[in-house]
Amino acid sequence: MFISLDHDHFSAQALSAYDPTLRGHAFVVVRQSTGSHKCAVWACSSRAQKLGIHRGQPVQMVLRKHRKIEVVPRDDLIEQTAREELAWVAEHYTPEFDVTEFGRCLLNLTGTPIEQEVDIADIAKQIRHDIIHKIGIQDVAIGAASSRLIAGMLARLARPCDTRICIPGTESETLASVSADLLPGVSGRAKERIRQYGIKRIGQIQNLGKNALVARLGGDGERLYSLAVGVDTKKKVEKKESIEAETILDRDINDEKILRQHVRYTADKLSHGLISATAWASRLTFVLTYTDKRRTQKTASFASPTNERDTLTRTALRLFHDLYQRRVTIKTIRLVVRLPRQDTQQIDLFESATEKRQRTIGNAITKVRDRLGFDSVIPAANFVVADTPDAVSTGTEWIPTKLIDHLELLDEGHGYQR
Repeated sequence: MFISLDHDHFSAQALSAYDPTLRGHAFVVVRQSTGSHKCAVWACSSRAQKLGIHRGQPVQMVLRKHRKIEVVPRDDLIEQTAREELAWVAEHYTPEFDVTEFGRCLLNLTGTPIEQEVDIADIAKQIRHDIIHKIGIQDVAIGAASSRLIAGMLARLARPCDTRICIPGTESETLASVSADLLPGVSGRAKERIRQYGIKRIGQIQNLGKNALVARLGGDGERLYSLAVGVDTKKKVEKKESIEAETILDRDINDEKILRQHVRYTADKLSHGLISATAWASRLTFVLTYTDKRRTQKTASFASPTNERDTLTRTALRLFHDLYQRRVTIKTIRLVVRLPRQDTQQIDLFESATEKRQRTIGNAITKVRDRLGFDSVIPAANFVVADTPDAVSTGTEWIPTKLIDHLELLDEGHGYQR
């Protein structure tokens, strides 16, 4: 069973969800400068749609007719945050999901416990509730079917916020009544030919048969027939790769100083995970979960990909400062790098001596931790009280004394002293 989620005018919905000043207002989203004569509407808020504004209209024409309409530039960072939030929601239901650039989601529920125990209509209702109340996106169109192709088409039919479900065994009948224009992946040439033949419904394509379509359209005809009978040739949905680090607090903590040390510790774990996987982070997502089960998150981008601990720590602390506003006790701290870049082992020509030194130290510490465990080497900043009897000072690090015999793994001259 597949569930497809379609968010019409995704750019506008994401802005409304994350910018309170835009909620309930009539506005349009643009990609180009408003001063350009080519500037056109990219997306509209729900109120703007009620005024008759639609995607593709010239902005100057819209402003002449609706002087009070607000024009907002597209925000890539907000849209990326919304996509990551959608991924978090999807991950609660299945490990196999996909989120596209335009906020469309496909969830493969096949074989999952919820698919076996809960009615599909109730699952769709629950997913919509999560998206509306946890993210703030209001219009969620949902399609459900035993085929990912049919689920996606039903989601488009369900715009802006309806639910369409195809009962298993009725796929052919469901497709027969759907407009041929909704078939995805059909070339412009093939679309034009079927329009010339007067074909409007998928049922008409099914009736023509494969041989007739191939004779008239060649390879396009074969693919067109496959789509018309519900066969999709796209590759399977795969779980998105990510590297993450999480700290679960064993007691309720509301002391910001102690929490910041836990953030440092989590960032250190993330750096270790990235270095061990020979990966870099282009973006970092900070997820904060409170003891009342409410959750908030925020994402930051790096000027250049990195796995360096100090850089990750500074960014994590900044995100924590932005997120920790409720003053409610914290349950978990989670740092996630989605789609990490592979380390190509290329040397940065602009790397300073200090950066090179830190990179070398980080790699050396990772080797120690891989052999003796992560907590064998802990930065002093991660401790509430760093000066402990069983530790020795290294200037910027604190290393437990049991590691003294293993320091040959670290290059000499890095400030580690007995």
